[in-house]
Amino acid sequence: LALSLSAPAWALPVCERTPQVQVAITRAAGADSCGAVGAAALSGITHLNLAGAAMDSLKAGDFRGLASLQGLNLHNNGLTALPAGIFDGLASLRELHLNGNGLTELPAGIFDGLASLSNLHLAHNCLPAGVSVGFAGASGLDEQDTEDSRCPQPEARSFLRGWRLHLLTGGEDG
Repeated sequence: LALSLSAPAWALPVCERTPQVQVAITRAAGADSCGAVGAAALSGITHLNLAGAAMDSLKAGDFRGLASLQGLNLHNNGLTALPAGIFDGLASLRELHLNGNGLTELPAGIFDGLASLSNLHLAHNCLPAGVSVGFAGASGLDEQDTEDSRCPQPEARSFLRGWRLHLLTGGEDG
């Protein structure tokens, strides 16, 4: 009897992640190569800056194992959608920059489990009217609307287009 076990999504090796994510994680871990980044190094990373990294998509397991991650900057990429579960396991995340992309949708519950999140930047995206932010467990959100000229069709602009969301309990707009 032969058993075949596949690695769970949280065990996605760094070298199998989106190339720009591989580079950022390898750098943040102080490793020479993506293959040299182990679970202990992953769990010690507190910030990842992927702003302007020219990514048009992410893999669902790209941020798995980053249990201590407090800041994630995905600003100014070509992201139009996010995979479901992309932020799973990031309970320590305090600040998330998704602004300046071109997001046209957010998966249901995308922010579930981000209990520490105090700053969520969504400005300059093109989310359709009626999109639910899906921010479970958070109350007292403060919103600030700004004009978004990147949205190709005026009817697709939504109340979320320029939101910089943050919990009233402490986040400052930056």
